[in-house]
Amino acid sequence: MKSKWSICSNCGGDGHCLPDGLRGEMRSEDWDADSLDTLVSGGYDVPCAVCEGTGKVRGINFVFTLVVRDRAYGGAEEGGWWFDCGEPVDHPFNRGFTSRGEARAYDFQLGEDGELDDALEELNEGRAELSSVTCEGVYDFMILGADDEGKAKPFPEFRPHYE
Repeated sequence: MKSKWSICSNCGGDGHCLPDGLRGEMRSEDWDADSLDTLVSGGYDVPCAVCEGTGKVRGINFVFTLVVRDRAYGGAEEGGWWFDCGEPVDHPFNRGFTSRGEARAYDFQLGEDGELDDALEELNEGRAELSSVTCEGVYDFMILGADDEGKAKPFPEFRPHYE
């Protein structure tokens, strides 16, 4: 998957900005004329620490998200076949990440605390298992690819076909 890039919100894409000590509300009367000219012309700017002077940062490529997983009928070949599918659902645990590794670390952290198990137990209470014909989907947390807006994509991206 190609990485997506965004304009750095810290420097606005310029690659440089004022150091932290000079940020915030400034009054022109606190500066002498030469210092004010230097400030306005960018003389005090330093390379942006967020984008390291490039003006861009990696965007969201992966989303740790709650999904409703289900099984869909694929076709009658070989006596009938099914495939897993899922739709992302809003949840407070949902987060976007630039790499799959960061998303896995977040998943691991929530799993260690037991928060994921507790949330899934509550969400799936009274629901039939995925293998049941009466199942209308089960909730699960997954790491999915992100669309151009940083939102999780439903899966599969393309409907599978029998070969």
